[in-house]
Amino acid sequence: MVLRKFILTIQAALVLINAIGQQITVESPQESLGPGINSKFFEQNPLISIDGTNIYFVRSGDPQNTGGVSDKGDIWISTKVTDGTWSAAQRINAPINTIARNAIIGFQDDLMLLNYNYGKSVGGGFSVSRKIVNIWEEPVDVSIPFFKSQSEFESAAISPNGEAMIFSIQSFGTYGVEDLFYTTMQSNGKWSDLRNIGPTINTPYQELTPFISPDGQYLYFASNGHQGYGGMDIFASKRLDDGWRNWTEPVNLGELVNTVGSETSFSFLPEADWAILVSTQNSDGYGDLKKVAISFPEDYSVPDDTVATNPISVIYDPMDVEPPYDQPLKPALNTLKGRLINIKNRQPIDGNLIIIGETDTVNIKSSINSGFVANVVRGDFRISATAIDFLDYDTLFTFSRGGEVMIDLYLEPLDVGNTISLKHVLFERGTTDLVPGSERDLQTVYNMLSNNPSIEILVEGHTDNQGVFRLNVELSQQRVDAVIKYLVDRGIKINRLKGKGWGAMKPIANNSTEESRKMNRRVEFTITGK
Repeated sequence: MVLRKFILTIQAALVLINAIGQQITVESPQESLGPGINSKFFEQNPLISIDGTNIYFVRSGDPQNTGGVSDKGDIWISTKVTDGTWSAAQRINAPINTIARNAIIGFQDDLMLLNYNYGKSVGGGFSVSRKIVNIWEEPVDVSIPFFKSQSEFESAAISPNGEAMIFSIQSFGTYGVEDLFYTTMQSNGKWSDLRNIGPTINTPYQELTPFISPDGQYLYFASNGHQGYGGMDIFASKRLDDGWRNWTEPVNLGELVNTVGSETSFSFLPEADWAILVSTQNSDGYGDLKKVAISFPEDYSVPDDTVATNPISVIYDPMDVEPPYDQPLKPALNTLKGRLINIKNRQPIDGNLIIIGETDTVNIKSSINSGFVANVVRGDFRISATAIDFLDYDTLFTFSRGGEVMIDLYLEPLDVGNTISLKHVLFERGTTDLVPGSERDLQTVYNMLSNNPSIEILVEGHTDNQGVFRLNVELSQQRVDAVIKYLVDRGIKINRLKGKGWGAMKPIANNSTEESRKMNRRVEFTITGK
């Protein structure tokens, strides 16, 4: 087993070098940053100050936070002492901490902190705060067009030259739960529309905690949607051009960084000899700050143009006013056509749709004979469809080109015996803890049961064939129980719900690869009565 792990580590390192170029080499396994920083609470989202002397991070659950133990997270700081250890962390008592979840996006110099205040405004809020003579000024809001978030687990990063920001949020146009989105600084000093970074990086699962390397060429992020060792793993990808949408296939950083636990928030300084991350493996609380030794190739250097020369004005100029002659153009309307289809017999059905765009909402009907037609502008949409005796349908759609686009939406009929897979009901690996975002599918099941009080269902849980057979059966049953509890807690009567955990006994795909094993790790429900 030890030999196999060693070989896997070497193979992972070679893949990293061959696929995206060797920017860093990881030299050692995780090491805790010590009791000065780590606690029984949740440490997360760390960033190192530019001079390497301070670590800023988010701590949630601590009674010292602005909102006490229920506060979603305040920013704390720890200072490096002469022996190389870290001082006892202190909460920053300044306007940058509020009762909302506060996190650090990055630094443009040692006097400016880029702060993300979740919940500060609709869909979240992004702000900049400057430090003048050890006093943090009141944060200044920054506007990003079409920034909308449906997640409580946002994270973000800014490029060293201030030209781009990458956000991890669940929003319009996501491929699954949290995806990575980007915005760029325009010539007029304003941020561009928020756009999805694309399917090479994003999966139907979660992509979290982005970090842009000091040279601006690499993206490091956490994901449970690419092949990994545990719940969340750290991956790296390289930019293929000057934009922010074309990337190499992500590469796992290997088992010196990643464990059977969850790893997030990987970051480092230029030419440093260590990187920082968050891991749940052997942590004192829900997650601890760890470090790993790293090295750079001999010819590595950070180009001068990757560092912002005037960071405050590059990021935000409160005196910047759009000239009166620069009026926005009225967006051109495009046509979205389609039908609602019974997925079992492929026949059209009657129903209703709600199309929620970046600027407006459209309510339309779809008929058996003519389907539906909607006039919309380009951009990202959430489409929700309902029909009598069918499960509600919800999807995200990007209208990326003008003209006319056809789209058929396939709905599951509520027929006795019909089995429906809950594709987005996911669990942290080896636990009964729901992955954030799973509530969307569960809410759909709840709506179906609430609107159809005679329907009864059987909930079934399945795993892949990895691990001990008996424990897999027990885990799948516990996950079924968690789904049933979710529904009962919201008012569904227990006598309408039955559950069964099958473990690995009913695969729908072979278990030879991680991709096929993902298909077997699923939750389904079958309509047993109506």
